[in-house]
Amino acid sequence: MGRLIVDIETCTEVVEVIVKGAPDHFASDQKIALRQAFAMISTRTIQAMQVRYRWNDAVWLDTVMWAPEGLKVVRMGQPV
Repeated sequence: MGRLIVDIETCTEVVEVIVKGAPDHFASDQKIALRQAFAMISTRTIQAMQVRYRWNDAVWLDTVMWAPEGLKVVRMGQPV
C-alpha cells in the first residue's frame, strides 16, 4: 500500500478523498487528507476509501476496500 500512496502523491493531482466507515453507512462528505485515509483503512477504522485524481490528461478513481483476502484496489478511468 505504501507504493500506491507515494505514486498518487508524487505523480498525480489529488482531487478528492472519500471514506466509508461501515458497509451499512453512507460515505462521509468530510474533507480528509490522503495519508490520513490510508492510515484509517490500514487500521480498519474505515471499511473503504476512494481517491479521485488527475493523471496523464485523465481523471481516475481508485477504490481501496477490505475484502476477505485483504485490501483490494479497484481502478476506473473517468470521462473528462
